[in-house]
Amino acid sequence: MPKNKVNIFLIILMLATTVIIVSSHFRTQGIIRKNQSNWHLTIGKIDDRIASLDSAVKELKNNQEELHSRMLAVNYEPETEIDNFAGKDGLINTAALRHELLRLKKIMEATGLNKLATSNDMNPEILQEIYEERTLIKKFNTLRKEMRERNQAQHLADKERYDTELNEIYDRARFMGGRSATREEQDLAFNEMLDKYPDAYATGMLVAERALRSAFRRNIEETEKFYFMLTGNENSANIVTDRGIEALPNIEYYLARQYLREGRTAEAQTMIDSLESNYSGSLVFVGRHGQGTPWQTVDQIIPDLRTR
Repeated sequence: MPKNKVNIFLIILMLATTVIIVSSHFRTQGIIRKNQSNWHLTIGKIDDRIASLDSAVKELKNNQEELHSRMLAVNYEPETEIDNFAGKDGLINTAALRHELLRLKKIMEATGLNKLATSNDMNPEILQEIYEERTLIKKFNTLRKEMRERNQAQHLADKERYDTELNEIYDRARFMGGRSATREEQDLAFNEMLDKYPDAYATGMLVAERALRSAFRRNIEETEKFYFMLTGNENSANIVTDRGIEALPNIEYYLARQYLREGRTAEAQTMIDSLESNYSGSLVFVGRHGQGTPWQTVDQIIPDLRTR
């Protein structure tokens, strides 16, 4: 092959190679740019998703902290009724909760309970005993209220059944009546009530008043006399005096104790059985001056009576 032709062939080959190389370069650059664009779009989406998740996590954390605060505010007292602090939308009324917590804080500071509760020397059982005693007192006050309501209902029943003279005689016969009367006048009025209104609740109240007065004076014979007058009249079974005292369980409690002191075991057992069967939830006056409440329910005093 002539030398000139060889040179021309080499030049053409070099030019073709160059074209191929340049085309490949531009094609590669295009692919890279396209992939870079796609990568940027993907990374942008990932960043947006991360930001969205981060915002959701922060919101959940805030809600969790708010819920925890509400739970702490509500759980200060096991018996708190959540409904009392709920608004129309069902959410907790935090303002009401704060007000209640502030009120309890003032009570604790005024009574010194905050110091007792944080004292290293304070036995938690003492606070429990204080709580239980307050609960009993509340229960007793509720029962006393029920007794006063029963007394009023009995007076109302008499009013509907008898004339106004009954109330006039009743007032004269009472030891603690509104009128000033001598003992003789009281006894005369009492006997008049027995004659004219033997089945009236007011008459039973007068008998009960005298029975309890005799019991407090430790006059067992008089107590027994009035007790049998009450048990002999079915209308007197649930008599409550104007002082809110349920008559029969209190009289039976006194008699049971007196019979036990005197060794009259069988009679004491009769009283104890009657108390347990008929008046287990009734209140009786136990005294205990300066030591807790002077009232207890019958079911509380029965074990003591049975072990004497």
